[in-house]
Amino acid sequence: MHVHVHVHVHVHVHVHVHVQTKRWIVTTYIKKIAESKGKRIVDAKDGLFLEVTERDIKKARMGDSRACGFVQCIKRQEPCEAAYVFRSVAYIETDEEIVRYELPPSMQKEVVAFDRSKAMVPGEYRLSPPSKTNTLKDIRSRKKTKRGGPFARGKGAKTANKPRYVHRAQGVRSAKDPQR
Repeated sequence: MHVHVHVHVHVHVHVHVHVQTKRWIVTTYIKKIAESKGKRIVDAKDGLFLEVTERDIKKARMGDSRACGFVQCIKRQEPCEAAYVFRSVAYIETDEEIVRYELPPSMQKEVVAFDRSKAMVPGEYRLSPPSKTNTLKDIRSRKKTKRGGPFARGKGAKTANKPRYVHRAQGVRSAKDPQR
């Protein structure tokens, strides 16, 4: 009896790039501004309604977290020294502190559209206070956990330490380059 056996070995190599999360980068950028001016960063307690006008959009600069249409509106409506609007979070700098807000999905889409084509729809928008799971206190406590790093979620969050591929939206502002 003659037995012929073929063995095929397949080796799959997966390359993962570990990338810092955008929240960490944004927080670091704003943290440097706060430290240089002796201000603290605090979470907003209430939402903020914005009425973006055509004039706000015309004055705005594409790809600039300090001069987009939302920033122009905030500076017109609110007594502030500066405002910074990123893809998912906004900061409003007052005399004493820097107040942190979350952007709802509708505003996030407007940021991307504006940075790519300077197209933005005037109208009413609302900045929200950070959700209970995304407060500065919650983020800091997640940073201290051994498993999962700064933004681990869920029971044990074992998967948070695994490197993963992160798609970077092109042609849109980021905290690494706030003026693109």
